[in-house]
Amino acid sequence: MSNVDAAYEVAERGTAYFFKGPHYWITRGFQMQGPPRTIYDFGFPRHVQRIDAAVYLKKPQKTLFFVGDEYYSYDERKRKMDKDYPKNTEEEFSGVSGQIDAAVELNGHIYFFSGPKTYKYDTEKEDVVSVVKSSSWIGC
Repeated sequence: MSNVDAAYEVAERGTAYFFKGPHYWITRGFQMQGPPRTIYDFGFPRHVQRIDAAVYLKKPQKTLFFVGDEYYSYDERKRKMDKDYPKNTEEEFSGVSGQIDAAVELNGHIYFFSGPKTYKYDTEKEDVVSVVKSSSWIGC
């Protein structure tokens, strides 16, 4: 599998999800779990053709899916999309701007990658605490 649009892991289940276009694949370890599935299984509306980024938040057991300038919240326990979504990313995540290309949760922060910038978002303060060049993650 190459050129994925988005991916996320639910470590406590030992599963990773990979998205490309309107399809996704599930892996456990290095084993593919069946054939490709459709993203509409998650409850996305039909106009969504691809996922730009995804991040699993361990504490609330939610996965956030970013599509254009909006995001959806998926409840991993109930295995269904939360109501009242999508929401505007910039309105809900104060200080974050631009389309989200990738995201990761680490030590109580969500790191949003958007073009040349990475936003470090504090989930308790509900605000960006720093902005760095995305290339700084790989020592460039």
